[in-house]
Amino acid sequence: MIRPRALFLASVLGLAVSVCGAWRPAWAGGLEAFAGLSGELVVSGSEVGLPLAMALAERVQRDHPAVSVRFSLPGIAGGYKELLDGDSALFLSDRDAQGFVPGNRHPRFVPVAVDPVALAVHPSNTVSGVSLAQARDLFRGRVGAWAQLGGLDKSVLAAFVNVPGVADAPPAWNTPAVASQSAMRVALTRTPTMAGYLSLRDLDASVKPLTLDGVYPDMRAFASGDYRVYRMLYAVLPEKPSPLAQAFADCLAGPVGQELAHQVGYAPLEAQPREPSLLPVGLPDLMARAG
Repeated sequence: MIRPRALFLASVLGLAVSVCGAWRPAWAGGLEAFAGLSGELVVSGSEVGLPLAMALAERVQRDHPAVSVRFSLPGIAGGYKELLDGDSALFLSDRDAQGFVPGNRHPRFVPVAVDPVALAVHPSNTVSGVSLAQARDLFRGRVGAWAQLGGLDKSVLAAFVNVPGVADAPPAWNTPAVASQSAMRVALTRTPTMAGYLSLRDLDASVKPLTLDGVYPDMRAFASGDYRVYRMLYAVLPEKPSPLAQAFADCLAGPVGQELAHQVGYAPLEAQPREPSLLPVGLPDLMARAG
């Protein structure tokens, strides 16, 4: 007869295997993972998630001086190519795995944090909020002028972060595409008629976030479940990662990385909503094509 305690432990172990893919020792995800390791770890990819990776790199290099971390950030497309070509050992991504062109290699996407995202406009824009339906129409090219949303009679430009070389393709309608989140910010600050999207942690007075169904986008609303627009941040590993890359990804996803994620302004993995994002900001291609 199986005792209740044994059944409980079996169910917990089964859940751990299904989530993690394999059992790991109790220290997995801690800085102890770098004990005995040395050399340089090259990290490439997106600027989104970079503050988290840099914070961890500082901790690793402080506690394990034999390890150095170097960042090469050519963006999503360039970083993904560097990973596949072996020029970097770990790739930072703010896009879901299905957003990449499939090939004969299959890198592993390790979730490391949650990035709540806000729709944003130029501060002079008289529109302060939209409904979810309006937001979807805005990025599908169905809103021609801000007057349709209660604003001025000015043409709408809905911008996407579009990256050549991955699965993203230009929308079927004429819309500006920018190469990175920093480029999105610059475009929003210079173009009064533009709409875009930025990480909550990167909002400041240079842009104006839009409320969504009357909810102002901030971390408190995200934590309460009242606001649910987000993308996942990933550490992407090659099929056969180096010990340094594996340790860094484990640490990002583990207790140390999750504490740092909170400190630098992202949400830890435990804060990921059970339901998907209301807008597919992790797959910009779908923002323009969803039915």
